[in-house]
Amino acid sequence: MAGTLAAILYFGLSPKQYQVHNSVRWLEDRPGLEFDGSGIAYLKEVPLLSGDTFSIQIAFAPASPPADGFSLILMAHDGHDDTQLIIGQWRSTIIIMNGDDYDHSRRLPRVSFDTATLPARDIFLSISSGLRGTRVQVNGELVTARDDLILRLPGEGKDPAGLILGNSVYARHPWSGSLYGLAIYGEEISTANTAQHYLDWTTETGFGITGEEDPKILLTFDNPSAPRDPQLRRESHNLTIPDQVQGLRRQILRIGDGRGGDIGGFVQDILLNLFGFMPFGFALCALMLALTQRRVLLSLLLAI
Repeated sequence: MAGTLAAILYFGLSPKQYQVHNSVRWLEDRPGLEFDGSGIAYLKEVPLLSGDTFSIQIAFAPASPPADGFSLILMAHDGHDDTQLIIGQWRSTIIIMNGDDYDHSRRLPRVSFDTATLPARDIFLSISSGLRGTRVQVNGELVTARDDLILRLPGEGKDPAGLILGNSVYARHPWSGSLYGLAIYGEEISTANTAQHYLDWTTETGFGITGEEDPKILLTFDNPSAPRDPQLRRESHNLTIPDQVQGLRRQILRIGDGRGGDIGGFVQDILLNLFGFMPFGFALCALMLALTQRRVLLSLLLAI
């Protein structure tokens, strides 16, 4: 009986903790991964990932129409939410920042751009950050820059950083869309070279094929079952795609998770369990207890 009550309390106050199938799949017509809102892929430990001078180039296509809530395309996380680096999506807006101020209630610094203003769905995003600030280019064109914002890659603590794609480290912010390539450099890539990288990507058959810079991390998302050109640059790390969607870290009863609109659904789950399934469970336990007492009483009467 005590075990039944404990199970009711645990699942009632911790909704959506069940296992979900990881629906990430390889694209068939080109190198890439598709995320449909219930997936995750990651590099669990990346020792080279840290510093305040870097460039990230990522090619992707958000799903259309975009989903509600804050979703994460990329997260670099070393165990501390306040230092994590994320590339996230809120409706049609792409947001790049350190920290977990997803709904911008704390007004932490960030850079962003609106994909609704872009002529094409496929996006080649380049983020360069260093002592001169942060610069964002989209499809070879400069879209925003902040001289007062220096972003940082996490991983300087005792734990190496993890790189999560299509979700958060807690598996609470799934993204929908396609990823075509990712490169992380330990230097600032110039505006001209970034524009050239974009042109190379649009005219070649893959991502990260050309360029003199040597990325610390390179993911081209080649389908393992597809034939490979031996002349093309290989991926630097092996990406993990688990069978089930499960976070690399866990949050216990964290209601205010800052998903910017998604918290309503979380509270709704709590209230539904609290006033629906949990009372039913308690009533079931009371009924079982009453039946047990009646059986004991009947046994005593028959024994007399």
